[in-house]
Amino acid sequence: MGSLPEGEYSPTSKHLSVLKEVVGESAATKSMVRSYTRSFNAFAARLSDEEQQKIARKKEVLSVFRSRTLQLQTTRSWDFVGLTETAKRQPTVESNVIVGVIDSGIWPESESFSDEGYGPPPKKWKGTCEGGGNFTCNNKLIGARGYSLGSSTENASVRDEDGHGTHTASTAAGNKVMDASFFGVAKGVARGGVPSARIAAYKVCDEGGCPENDILAAFDDAIADGVDIITISINGGKAGPFDADSIAIGSFHAMEKGILTVQSAGNSGPAPITVSSVAPWLFSIAASSIDRKIISKVVLANGKTLIGSAVNSFTLNGTKFPLVYGKDVSSTCSEAKARVCSAFCLNSSLVEGKIVVCDDASGLNEAYRASALGAIVLNEDRKDVAFVISFPASTLVNEDYDVVMSYINSTENPQGSILKSEGIKDTHAPAAASFSSRGPNTIASDILKPDISAPGIAILAAFSPDASPSRVPEKRSVKYSILSGTSMACPHVAGAAAYLKTFHPDWSPSAIKSALMTTAWPMNATKNPDGEYGEGEFAFGAGHINPVKAVEPGLIYEASKDDYIKMLCSMNISFFGNCSEGIKGSPKDLNYPSMQALVEIDKSFTIEFPRIVTNVGPSKSTYVVKVITDSQINVSVKPNTLFFKSSGETKSFVVTVSGKGKPSNTRVSASLVWSDGTHDVRSPIVVNPQGSILKSEGIKDTHAPAAASFSSRGPNTIASDILKPDISAPGIAILAAFSPDASPSRVPEKRSVKYSILSGTSMACPHVAGAAAYLKTFHPDWSPSAIKSALMTTAWPMNATKNPDGEYGEGEFAFGAGHINPVKAVEPGLIYEASKDDYIKMLCSMNISFFGNCSEGIKGSPKDLNYPSMQALINVSVKPNTLFFKSSGETKSFVVTVSGKGKPSNTRVSASLVWSDGTHDVVFCRNPQGSILKSEAITDTHAPLAASFSSRGPNTIASDILKPDISAPGIDILAAFSPNASPSSVPEKRSVKYNILSGTSMACPHVAGAAAYLRTFHPDWSPSAIKSALMTTAWPMNATKNPDGEYGEGEFAFGAGHINPVKAVEPGLIYEASKDDYIKMLCSMNISFFGNCSEGIKGSPKDLNYPSMQALVEIDKSFTVEFPRIVTNVGPSKSTYVVKVITDSQINVSVKPNTLFFKSPGETKPFVVTVSGKGKPSNTRVSASLVWSDGTHDVRSPIVV
Repeated sequence: MGSLPEGEYSPTSKHLSVLKEVVGESAATKSMVRSYTRSFNAFAARLSDEEQQKIARKKEVLSVFRSRTLQLQTTRSWDFVGLTETAKRQPTVESNVIVGVIDSGIWPESESFSDEGYGPPPKKWKGTCEGGGNFTCNNKLIGARGYSLGSSTENASVRDEDGHGTHTASTAAGNKVMDASFFGVAKGVARGGVPSARIAAYKVCDEGGCPENDILAAFDDAIADGVDIITISINGGKAGPFDADSIAIGSFHAMEKGILTVQSAGNSGPAPITVSSVAPWLFSIAASSIDRKIISKVVLANGKTLIGSAVNSFTLNGTKFPLVYGKDVSSTCSEAKARVCSAFCLNSSLVEGKIVVCDDASGLNEAYRASALGAIVLNEDRKDVAFVISFPASTLVNEDYDVVMSYINSTENPQGSILKSEGIKDTHAPAAASFSSRGPNTIASDILKPDISAPGIAILAAFSPDASPSRVPEKRSVKYSILSGTSMACPHVAGAAAYLKTFHPDWSPSAIKSALMTTAWPMNATKNPDGEYGEGEFAFGAGHINPVKAVEPGLIYEASKDDYIKMLCSMNISFFGNCSEGIKGSPKDLNYPSMQALVEIDKSFTIEFPRIVTNVGPSKSTYVVKVITDSQINVSVKPNTLFFKSSGETKSFVVTVSGKGKPSNTRVSASLVWSDGTHDVRSPIVVNPQGSILKSEGIKDTHAPAAASFSSRGPNTIASDILKPDISAPGIAILAAFSPDASPSRVPEKRSVKYSILSGTSMACPHVAGAAAYLKTFHPDWSPSAIKSALMTTAWPMNATKNPDGEYGEGEFAFGAGHINPVKAVEPGLIYEASKDDYIKMLCSMNISFFGNCSEGIKGSPKDLNYPSMQALINVSVKPNTLFFKSSGETKSFVVTVSGKGKPSNTRVSASLVWSDGTHDVVFCRNPQGSILKSEAITDTHAPLAASFSSRGPNTIASDILKPDISAPGIDILAAFSPNASPSSVPEKRSVKYNILSGTSMACPHVAGAAAYLRTFHPDWSPSAIKSALMTTAWPMNATKNPDGEYGEGEFAFGAGHINPVKAVEPGLIYEASKDDYIKMLCSMNISFFGNCSEGIKGSPKDLNYPSMQALVEIDKSFTVEFPRIVTNVGPSKSTYVVKVITDSQINVSVKPNTLFFKSPGETKPFVVTVSGKGKPSNTRVSASLVWSDGTHDVRSPIVV
């Protein structure tokens, strides 16, 4: 992605011209997504893989890379870093600084972006306000642009619906706002690092992420608009090549124009090698803590108070509530899942009004979903972070969580309360955040990343009122919220950089970066022990920002665009600029404020870091070096004293680091400090022992030839008596001529080669073709079968034991007759010939007449073909066993008889037949196989059975409603089909009008048809009446025939049973439910979406007038459950129904009344079913049946506990 040429140049027309050459004139405009025309020379387009390869080969194209979708990374903090309200400032200059925020948009009405007291935008501003409908900029928020794939900026709203962009913008440059807080938590003055600066917002992110083509568009605009600093709290998850990273590319062009880009390091810590912002011209920011920690206390009824972490704005007024453990309030999950409160494990009726205790922080969401009063969860992984939660909750570390569990287990009625969050002093700050991504840098291993650390835990800043502060759907709307992440650290450094810009408006991006890095607070590695790489400089870089001290750094390390290009050229990267021949060195030679080198494991090392510093302090200054290290490495500096006569003067020096060999991943560090007595200019030094990848070389393979792992295996599925493959040939790592226009690695790259190394049967094939051509030079009149025979019968035998690749993989199914031996094949001795007629005869034996006419009465099989190999279904005899030839060209026939005892399927058995005259050895396998007959239908006496694939209950949403309702035919159903579709779901030529399918998709229309059938007899029946009739007349199914897992058998597999449509026409009684009945049930579940809920609604889903009855009961506790029901008589006028209960001794079922008397059709009668029993272990479904009978009609309902 190049720079824009000087002078007259139309980027868009040039881009379209390039695109037309690849996709054609008519498709070019449609393919074009965006042309970047303002700050660099590039475009985004929709391209196929082939088109991508084509366009990458064009001389005028520097690089092609896929547009990924990146992700956002998520007030006391400025006081903590020393940039207090009373710090020295230059308000007039500060008002001319413009901070560009590339993020999720902005909330323009926030007080943090009010323009009260501001004059017009700076004259250098060339941007615009394109915020979309109902969006207004002002003299504080001076610019806004939105982007969306393929759309113009005018159509994209910049309004922030996520809150992230508003938060980062206000952290960097928000106004001073008094009494800001999150519901009273962290109350104080909210302000940015440069409150008087202007803001330009570039929205590239929405709920789907942040497309790279939009990110590049934002850089293109921000650079041209005239911003001074760019802050971008967005990452791609892992570091990628500089020339395929939109942020690295965009920030390089920004650096060219004197604009520093500040990027979050990522939130994938504490795992090592996770930092994703690694370009040296970028400022890569880690997150750390501040001296205010937000806590949420847990108070137990026994008087103990525990300190937890959470941003909890709710108050329980000190009232104690019951504490319940996840496994004790779940009846639908295994104990392991219930302990951690996995999704849909908690029973809402059992957690109502209670505080749930869960073994994992993920249980917070489930406790909230189940409508628990609150939650206490274990959170050891992120114990340093307090996240905003949506209801009263707190997270505890192991030690304190054990106290809660001990209390629950030793108390009959455990109770507790959760207090509203408060802020306390954290004396350990700053410490690297657990989530902050760690180094080392995987792209440029001699550049230390992240660069620096800044506040990123529990940061209060402006927020979007449209966004949920807890990231789960809730009703709270806030103007200020508390977030944690490297996304929050990034704008702190952007604000600090802007602050420096007000004192040094002519400083380059590298100068600002150097000043902040060399004046950073040293951080203690022992406070951040997060894995083998996690602690130390790989977690926090040069240390923690100290903006006020950075105003006067004393010395700075500067790097220009040419320095970066030289570094890139040392890495063989020419994307960013032309590389002169003979460029030497490595990234460690870049004039960077930190020093890092990769050294070989367990080998002594000596490394030199050449550096140049520029005096930005007093004219006459003397700096003396000081090295802080331990005995693990030796550091020397030449010269060790620097004398400066004037400001702006530069001095060079060399740092030499040496030491004995270290094991892998044992980071060793030191500090280099230049001091004049006033200024301490500190640089971290890091040595990282790692293994290295050497250039490939060829070695001797004594096991060759062996069949390649990728080479396709037999047996032959079309002509099962013909052995395939025929022969083996070299196909691994074959060097041959190649197209200079193609990528040798099959991904877009700049290397162009005349010869390349490829592997595949595609490489083996031309070896055999060449060998066949070689034979043709000796025997020009030989037929194709003769050449093939000669190569096959003279092939080197290969050892099957060297090729154990699965049941078919080894032996002749992998390599055929063996490995080609072209020279020996010139004189094969004997050949097996087959003519066109022989092949047609073989094909006719297979009933294939496509290649020639088949005479009637042709017999035989493919094994009779005169083929150089033999395969069939192993005693071997040959008659005659000797062949006498009198002349060349003479033919002799023989018969090979192979016999043997039965073998199991796929146990290939082989042998070799060799005809030898003492000079020539003419070499030759047998494979036990089964036969597959055409399908036929038989009677299944076990039907109906629940299908293995049919989804099982219980119901996780309304746990007192039995689902599924009923069962119907769904296996091997013949019905009409689309002739255009493949009947086997794989591409094939058969076209059918009727097909056989299986699935609940096939069962569903059976019930729909049965319901429609009932409708013809009872057109006025309601949906619930039809459903009831089908369910209560269903055939009972036997649970013992359906043992599919812990829930799989019984009613959880088939519901009320198997449909019986004819019987359902006259069900006798029906259970009806109206819209109001369903709304009442939903209201009992706190769901008001479908209708208004009156106050005081009680009950539960089990009270719904449903044809089946199910209840969730507590594990190992005795239970009594009541099901109120009403039935309507749809049978004869005068009817008497007597109840019958079918159950075993596990539960007791009683019905009141037990007899129902009806005088007329349509009459209704209520009754109550009471089910009781002793406690049962989890997941032990117990069932019974309730049957109302008048002697003619049996109205059956399943009961499940």
